[in-house]
Amino acid sequence: MDRLLGKIKILSDQLKSKSLDFGTAHSLISAVINQISELRNEEEFSKLYDQIIEFSGENNIDLNNKMKERRARKTSTRFNNCLITCTIGQREEINNKNKYRIFVFYPVIDSILIEINDRFSKTNMDILRSVSSLSPDSSKFLEIDELKA
Repeated sequence: MDRLLGKIKILSDQLKSKSLDFGTAHSLISAVINQISELRNEEEFSKLYDQIIEFSGENNIDLNNKMKERRARKTSTRFNNCLITCTIGQREEINNKNKYRIFVFYPVIDSILIEINDRFSKTNMDILRSVSSLSPDSSKFLEIDELKA
């Protein structure tokens, strides 16, 4: 999770910096959003899960404990001798690795992306870039294309 939260920490520290100009902030925010989006895949989760297994082994933590399950549903006795062509509420058993991926890893990344995108919407990012071009210290000072955005 350091790869995920570390990126957010760097962004947070840079946005608090007094020396950061708006153009750099725009680039940094866009880069962090892209990097976090790229973390939301099977391969990244597998890397993280391998680290979790290694850590849990070193610290005698049992990962085989199942997450709390909902009450197991049983097939109604009236369906015992019937051919069923649709679902009747039965759930497939999911292993712990997939449960952590589905119920922890992806929701954390999705929540972070939603919050960042809410705070830095396209409109806000366009304004940030335009304000940047009004600063005499900016490399894009008074560029018409930047001001029109």
